[in-house]
Amino acid sequence: MRKLIIILTILFFTVTVASAIENQVCGIGARLLKDPFGKKTFILQVLPNSPAEKYNLPVGAEIISVNDVKTKSYNISQISEMITGQEGTTVNLLIKYNGKKTNYEITRAKVNIPQKKEDKNFNLHWNQVAPEGIADDIYIPNSIASRVSRNYYLQYVAPVNYWVERKAGFKKGYDACMSYQKTDQNSCLMNLVNREIAKTDNDRQMEMQQEMARQQATQNFVNTMNQIQTNTNLNNINNSLQQQNFQLQNTNMQLYNINNSLRGW
Repeated sequence: MRKLIIILTILFFTVTVASAIENQVCGIGARLLKDPFGKKTFILQVLPNSPAEKYNLPVGAEIISVNDVKTKSYNISQISEMITGQEGTTVNLLIKYNGKKTNYEITRAKVNIPQKKEDKNFNLHWNQVAPEGIADDIYIPNSIASRVSRNYYLQYVAPVNYWVERKAGFKKGYDACMSYQKTDQNSCLMNLVNREIAKTDNDRQMEMQQEMARQQATQNFVNTMNQIQTNTNLNNINNSLQQQNFQLQNTNMQLYNINNSLRGW
């Protein structure tokens, strides 16, 4: 959709600590999303067999504070440091979910981060389609997407979800191509990539048209408001002239009465 490099603000808040080994970390086993505009921090994912799963930490919940320290003013790395710690120690999270605030006191433990299986051939073809640096591994659910700021939604959430969906569709096409005989696989993959690139171009054109339509609608609104203001100003001027005319008529009437009085004298 938007061809830009997305700066990731998604991070495991069970980041590696000094005592961690290989793919093990010591924390609670969840993933965060930080809205830098709205200053809100959300639980994006709970890892299997983790303390977060054990304590039923809900996905989509907003983290209000960590150990009584409000998260609003802190970035994702700082919040991660607050949550991680030595194995067996506890961390207190105040979360907001479905309009209700709840305290969770969770015991930290070593967590194994699942390793994604990489298909180099798939990545080779997919990278011809997707913009560089785009995050396309986790779909951001509506329970979070509907609560982030508009700027963050447009700049990050919408593009991420768009490319997650595109990647899933591309994977189906890729698997279909790989089911063909080897002599036919390359031509199938080439056609698949070309179709996806064409779709990306079409989507960009549509997005540009939508943006132009939004700008035109905004300009029309401004023009309408300016016209309303102009009409209001003209009505005010007209009312003022009518008031002055009324005052002149009163003055003339007074002069007429005075004149008649003098004649009678």
